[in-house]
Amino acid sequence: MDAEEVVLTPDRKLIISSERDLKDVPWIRVFALDGVMLGEIPVPEKFIPAEGRGVRKNLAFEAMALSPDGETLFFANEQALVQDGPITTPEHGTQVRIVRYDLSGDAPREVVEYVYVTEPIFAAPVGEYADNGVVAMLYVKHIVPEYDLFVVERAYSSGVGNDIKVFGVKLEGAEDVKDLEALPYPFTGKAVGKTLLLRISAIPELSDIPVVPDNIESITFGPVLPTGNPSLILASDNNYNRPQRNLFLLFELVP
Repeated sequence: MDAEEVVLTPDRKLIISSERDLKDVPWIRVFALDGVMLGEIPVPEKFIPAEGRGVRKNLAFEAMALSPDGETLFFANEQALVQDGPITTPEHGTQVRIVRYDLSGDAPREVVEYVYVTEPIFAAPVGEYADNGVVAMLYVKHIVPEYDLFVVERAYSSGVGNDIKVFGVKLEGAEDVKDLEALPYPFTGKAVGKTLLLRISAIPELSDIPVVPDNIESITFGPVLPTGNPSLILASDNNYNRPQRNLFLLFELVP
């Protein structure tokens, strides 16, 4: 497994997403708190790697979000499926799918798929490697009613550093693309709406706060603060890489 996301259900089970197994196939499974596997959430066939389709290697299910009642699960691929268009470059973003599941019945049921278009890579690399994709999501409508989700895009450009953006995302009015095996590129339908709320960049003049970001790949609500306002936590994945660091950033959500 290449575990990327975990959510805790109201009945205290764990839903865990893996970006790939030894055959590069992603999965989403349900576990008891003692680690016993209880079930599996079926992944739509269009996501399974095969000739000319499916998730790209190491660009699968980085992001997952659960509603507080445990009845609605969202997940998204990090960058476009093979059949949905190219990956990100400094010139253009990538088209990913936000998938919504209904968990209220006897078995998980896919309800809808939305298109989410990422931003281009923030800076050309000084070297060979650069990317940008969806790495984390959080259900927020019960606390921030003008949005359904917070979505985190994490970009990296070699020789420059990281660039983190948190968007408020509205799903209402977005086109359901569940029945499209391949998306047109560029997508000409109605994608989800997104509003930039926070940016933390290695380029100081682009950053909203004076913090050098690292590989931020996690978002969650924190405790209620003494002001009575909720808090938000962003956290990084250090990739077991000595030059990187575990970074936890705590924010106040001000109405």
